[in-house]
Amino acid sequence: MTPPPPSMVSAVSKAVIALFVLAWTSWFIHLFLRRQKRRGLDRVWFLTVAGLISYTVASTTDVYDEFHLVNGSVQIFEAIAYVLAALLTGIGLILWAQKGDQLMRRLEAEADTDFLTGILNRRSLFCTLEARVRRATAANGGGEPFCVLLLDLDHFKQVNDTRGHARGDRVLIDFADGARRVIRPGDVIFRYGGDEFAVILGGVKGQGVDAVVGRLAGVAAALGEELGIPLGISSGVAVCPADGETPDSLLTAADRRLYEAKDRRLRVSGLDAVPSPSRAGRR
Repeated sequence: MTPPPPSMVSAVSKAVIALFVLAWTSWFIHLFLRRQKRRGLDRVWFLTVAGLISYTVASTTDVYDEFHLVNGSVQIFEAIAYVLAALLTGIGLILWAQKGDQLMRRLEAEADTDFLTGILNRRSLFCTLEARVRRATAANGGGEPFCVLLLDLDHFKQVNDTRGHARGDRVLIDFADGARRVIRPGDVIFRYGGDEFAVILGGVKGQGVDAVVGRLAGVAAALGEELGIPLGISSGVAVCPADGETPDSLLTAADRRLYEAKDRRLRVSGLDAVPSPSRAGRR
């Protein structure tokens, strides 16, 4: 039997080595992505790496002799490698673009979301305030004033001290969930930090703010009853543009009134700055 020509043996060897490297690399990437919980990218990695390895195989073989006849046989390994390179790399790049867009949207959402409670975080609060302030202080005079409510949970420290921090985290999560249900459509709640929350209220008067505060206090009280701890809220209100025309100035005003409410044992302080004010309710 006539042995195969050396060129054919070389091509077959390169193909076998390429397939081995491809399988090993793909399996390693698959395990790595599973550990990183990024399984959705597996096929993207697989196709892209397959294309690149195919291109490498093609570029390291006889580029100009892919259709050269050897003992009546056509050397097609290089041609197949180039086809695979073009096909797999193209598909891989398309999937990369799709996954990249999805990943960017997810990262943007995560950057604006509090990791514990799932509501918007402090960074998102400042971004939202900047946009609302621009609308409220529009040069054409058509802007609508809005309120910033800053609140914290009274006696929350007792939860951590007597029930543990895990239970305290659960209270924060449950309060955030309850608060989202009791605020009006269009109002937005944020976690400001620790046991402090902020709510942006648009188009409400003093009585409307007091009503929202009352519902939020009810959420806290219900959680406190389950624990046997008198949970409540203290809050301060600031109005844009009357109390400030920047996020910092509005939050400073709301924070000052929050501590006034705590000192005077009020549920809310600052309603006198809101149009049609109502009397602050005592706890």
